[in-house]
Amino acid sequence: MGDVVAVKAERIKGGALDGKMALYVKIEPHPDLITMVRSGQKVHLSIEMQTKFASTNGAYLMGLGVTDSPASLGTGIMKFSTSNRTESVFTDPEEYTEAPTEEQFDTEGQSHQFTKMMDFFTRELNAIRAERDGLKTQLEQAQANYAALKSATDAEIYDLKCQMPADGYTFRPLMTGNEGLEPVKGWR
Repeated sequence: MGDVVAVKAERIKGGALDGKMALYVKIEPHPDLITMVRSGQKVHLSIEMQTKFASTNGAYLMGLGVTDSPASLGTGIMKFSTSNRTESVFTDPEEYTEAPTEEQFDTEGQSHQFTKMMDFFTRELNAIRAERDGLKTQLEQAQANYAALKSATDAEIYDLKCQMPADGYTFRPLMTGNEGLEPVKGWR
C-alpha cells in the first residue's frame, strides 16, 4: 500500500498517554491507499515490531499494516500531507487585473474572451451530446435486436413444447407392416 520513508520515536507530551513512547511513521502511500482513506476505509495503521532485532538487540519495525479499526494503543486516523512536496501540479492563485478594452467588446457588450470561452464550452457540450445520442441509438438498436431474438427464441421454445407428448402418454412400438403375419410354409 506504500513505502515507509521515515520513522521516529518520541515521548508523548500531554493527554491520556502522557510519557508513553510513540512511534511516528511517514509513508509514501500508493494511490489505492489514498482512495481507501478518502472513502473512510483503512484509516488506521498497525505495526509489526521485532523487539530484539538481529545483532542490534534493539526494536525494529518489521511491517506496517492498514486497518479499518485501531489495532495498536493510541493509534490515530491517518493524515496525508502535501506540504513537503518538491513539485506541485497546482499554481498559486493570481488575480486577473487586465480589464478588457472597448475594442474587445462586441456589439452586445460581451467581451471577445468570454465569447471564445462560451464557444469552446458549446463545442465541447455539443460533442458530448452527439456522443450521448450515438450511444443512445446503439442502445436502442441493441434492445430491438434483443427483443427480436427473444421473440424468435420464445416461438421456437413454444413449438418444441407443442411437440412433446402429454404427461402419462405411452409410446407404441413402431409398425413395420408385417405385424400379425406368421411365416407360411409352402404355397399360398
